[in-house]
This record gives sequence, structure tokens and C-alpha cells, in this order.
Amino acid sequence: MEPTEKIRARLVDRMIRLQTRCGEAARRKSAVSEWCVGQHLEHVLKVNGNILRLMSIPFGNDPSVQPPTPEQLLILTNGIPRGKIKAPVIVQPTLTEYTGLKAAYEQQIAEYRMLSNRVAEIDASKGVFPHPGLGGLTRAQWLWFGEVHTAHHEKIVEEILAP
Repeated sequence: MEPTEKIRARLVDRMIRLQTRCGEAARRKSAVSEWCVGQHLEHVLKVNGNILRLMSIPFGNDPSVQPPTPEQLLILTNGIPRGKIKAPVIVQPTLTEYTGLKAAYEQQIAEYRMLSNRVAEIDASKGVFPHPGLGGLTRAQWLWFGEVHTAHHEKIVEEILAP
């Protein structure tokens, strides 16, 4: 895994690029995705918001929560396979109006920027919190997942918007 600060900075860069697409939220290309651009943007906000909340709660060392298998870690290394994993209901898009997306992105970007002050703490945290498909992830691994997940949706959004 790369250094946490590098992952965090890359995640912020990806979120900034996605924020520039908020004005194109209604665009859709069914050959690429069932979701429109706005739905992808909302979903990324929900997932990254959950990750931000995880950065501030105690993580346990529950022995029943298994760490990721080598195969699961490959997903983080190689990227999320498109169309193979369904988003949990709690992070599925529900908005029908996308006017607040840009402001929501601005807020989250600011919060992720502030995490740069906590990188040592994030790296030192050894407790895990379960991911529904990847097993127990440390704080640093959750941040890594956020960056990989955001990259996955950034690519889809760019394909939807491509001529």
C-alpha cells in the first residue's frame, strides 16, 4: 500500500475533478451505466462521507472480523471490477435533484484536506472496521478503498460524458 498521505491527496484530486462534473449531473449513457452522472456523484459522496465518519470513531479488535484476503486486497490494488459488486442500499443514490452536489463536494473536499493533519494517527490505528465485501479494514485501508472507489466512479463518469 502506498503512503497514506499520497492516497489522501489523490482522493482529494479525484473529488475535485468529480466536482467539476456536477453541472452535468443529468447526463446519462445507458451503454456505460444504468446510473446518470448525478447518481454516480451522489454515491461517491455517500461512500466518502461514511469513510470520513469512520476516521473519528473507535475501531475495535473484534477477532470475528477477518482482515481482507489476498484476493480481496487485489481489488484495492487492481481496481473495482465494473458491474460485479452491487452498492449497499445505504450508499445507493436517492436524489432526484442535484443542485446541492457542488456544495456537498466542497464540504467533503475540505474535510479530506484536513485529514492531512491526522495521517500519523490514521497510520498508527491498528483496529479494524468491517467493509461489507472486503473484510475488516484499518483506517488507512478505508482511505485506500475510498480512493480506489472514487477512481472507479470517476472513470465511469468520464465514459458517460465522452462523445
